[in-house]
Order: sequence, then C-alpha cells, then structure tokens
Amino acid sequence: MRLTHPDDPERYILQIRPASLLMEDLAEYAAITPQGQDTLVVKEYFLIKMLMKCGYTEDDAWDIVSNCEDLEYMLAPGIPTYEEVSTAEAYYEHYAHVSRNELIELCGQVPVLEELEQTCHIPQQDSFFVVPEYFEQLNAVYTEDNLPLLKDYLISYLMINYAARLDQESCELYICQTASITLTKTVSTFWAAMWRV
Repeated sequence: MRLTHPDDPERYILQIRPASLLMEDLAEYAAITPQGQDTLVVKEYFLIKMLMKCGYTEDDAWDIVSNCEDLEYMLAPGIPTYEEVSTAEAYYEHYAHVSRNELIELCGQVPVLEELEQTCHIPQQDSFFVVPEYFEQLNAVYTEDNLPLLKDYLISYLMINYAARLDQESCELYICQTASITLTKTVSTFWAAMWRV
C-alpha cells in the first residue's frame, strides 16, 4: 500500500504489511476461539477443494494446508493482533517508518526488495512503513529447512487470492467461503452483544 509522506505530499511511503493468516487475527494463534476454529475449518475446506481442482490428491492437498498453518504459527509472534492495532496510537506503536537501507538491514537474507522491484515491478522507493518485529521473525523462519513450508504457504494463498478469477465453479466456492466466514463473525458479534444486554 502506498501512503503519502507526512513531510512531503509529493513523496510516497510504501507500507509492507505482515503476512496474511488463515485465522486472520494473530490472537487466534495464541488461544483459538470458536470463531477462529470455524474460520479455519471454512478456509481448510475451500483450500482442499481448490487444490484438488488444480490436480493435487486429497492427501497432498492436506499436506500443503498443514504446512501453511505450521508456517503461520512460526510467523505469528512477529504479527500484531487486531486489538494491538485497533487505534491510531496503538497502530504506530507497532509500525515504524524506515529508510531503504534500514529495510535492507531488517530484511537480512529475505529478498523482499528484489521481489517488490523485479517480480512485482514496483518502482524503487526510499521510505517504508513496516512492523520491524515481523521482519525479525521472518528472518528467523527463512531457512533451508522451512522452504517447503514457505512454498506451501504461497501455494495456499495463490488459491485464496485468485480463485475468484479462475472459473465459475472456483468463483462460487470463493464466494461461499467468504460468506460463511462473514456469517460466523456476524453471529459471534450478535451473541456477544446479547450477553452484554
């Protein structure tokens, strides 16, 4: 995401957010709630269906989803919870404005800038808005042993991000899983509100 630089409206800051999570909120990875469990089950069902549609066996599909989840648990300590970034003040406690050289240092062996500039063709930036703790965690996880987990994480999110564009059946499957998760959240919010009455 591109943000306007606070000191110069002609300049931009590139915000690099932490990785997406199947259960969405980091808090679920510390202590899963019924809503988090429901969200995970819906996402798993969707991913298995999509992976099998793309030619994987059911067993191989489950291995990919399991590896994706394992990687998320490894990355989770470096990602703020929704509550931790729920206000502007809290948000800025976790995100930091860094220069290009500072980001290179934070990235360590993870080729973030190379991917942004060479693969995604994003013009070279000199200002970034990031969660430093996330890059520290990403560096710890980015090892030869974890490459199969990283690969399966990327495959899983390829399914999530592009299912709606693949064909009619995939689009309907994507819409159903999105609607199911929204309904789960709505029902949870409703009952929480009822208990407060």
